Amino acid sequence: MPATGWVKLRENCFVNPFSIEFFYGGTPPSDGPVSPPPEPPLRLRAVQAVVTGRCNLMCTYCSARIAGGFKGDMDSATLDAVLSHSHPESLLLVTGGEPLLHPAAVRTLIRGWSGQSVLFTNGSLLDRGTAQFLKEYGTALVVSMDGFESEHNRFRGDSWKSAAAALDLARETGLPAGISLVTGPHNARSLPESLYGLLERFAPASFGVNIQHYTPGAFSPITAEEYSRIILGAYRFSLETGVFVDQVARRLLPIVTGHFRHRDCAAQGGKIVFRPDGSVSSCVNTAGIEEWGNRNPVNNPFCVACPALGVCGGGCTWDGIHLTPTGCGPDPRNCVWTLDLLRAVSKTVEERLPDSVVRPSRGFLTSLFENLCRRAGSPLAQSLGHGEEDR
Repeated sequence: MPATGWVKLRENCFVNPFSIEFFYGGTPPSDGPVSPPPEPPLRLRAVQAVVTGRCNLMCTYCSARIAGGFKGDMDSATLDAVLSHSHPESLLLVTGGEPLLHPAAVRTLIRGWSGQSVLFTNGSLLDRGTAQFLKEYGTALVVSMDGFESEHNRFRGDSWKSAAAALDLARETGLPAGISLVTGPHNARSLPESLYGLLERFAPASFGVNIQHYTPGAFSPITAEEYSRIILGAYRFSLETGVFVDQVARRLLPIVTGHFRHRDCAAQGGKIVFRPDGSVSSCVNTAGIEEWGNRNPVNNPFCVACPALGVCGGGCTWDGIHLTPTGCGPDPRNCVWTLDLLRAVSKTVEERLPDSVVRPSRGFLTSLFENLCRRAGSPLAQSLGHGEEDR
């Protein structure tokens, strides 16, 4: 790492990964930090309640289907254990399986939770009464939809119409709703262009454009380069429309705040997952509490000279463990798209920078990007279970 902390990102552009700053032209100044700031104190930011292991779909890429402890329905004792962690500043994520196969548990948790809450569903069982209940309690909805009908149904059964009906019902009743899609061979060609069509058709408050997690025996991901192309398109989409895109937003937030991003997922510390059988873990894909804090990029020699060090957080630890030869590095796909996105962001800054300014201020960066990465109000305007937004 150069003594100044500045690293060349692309022609005519340097970035300081420790202070999350850009410099354009010439030689960057010799000031600035040359080591990451201390990690912020950990606190419980997200509680995930997997209320049932049952699902009425059999999506081929679903990592939840093969995770241990996903059998049966959550009982009252486990529901009480979840609610013992209720806090006004903690986010409740209600998932399954298909959580609406256990509607009593959904209602119990949402009624008893003091902070924000989000229900993740395939949409097939959402009715007007449930939508109105969710709205009454300030709960947001996230519906799984991988694009339009032909793309979605290829990996998710004949379920597009029911997902579309759920999104239409949410819009009708004024229930905040987002769309979560998983990228794969079924929709890579149509993304990111289909985001515009989905926005026009359903007017969701947010999108998640998710890379496919490692799943033993059913792993058919697109390449890192294909996913990077999709994310760069999603970035342009977010710039043009102002719509929150999770994967883009959580890389933009450190640029806006200047806060070094130590971890990309609350499973690295700050999240607890309750399973239907009563067991707990830190990640939905693992069966026990994992100590993953030492896997942060600042502790990895592979990462320390990377210009994206301050915005990355290391990606998904589960994928890094399974997709690197040694099992101790970051998910290599994460490295490709994060660096490509940082280059695209730096190009946007350069294009909009006033003449003669070579070091954009934090205020200038905030004016460009803050509306894309955090907003007051709906829990859908934050990265769900992946952020360090509490700082």
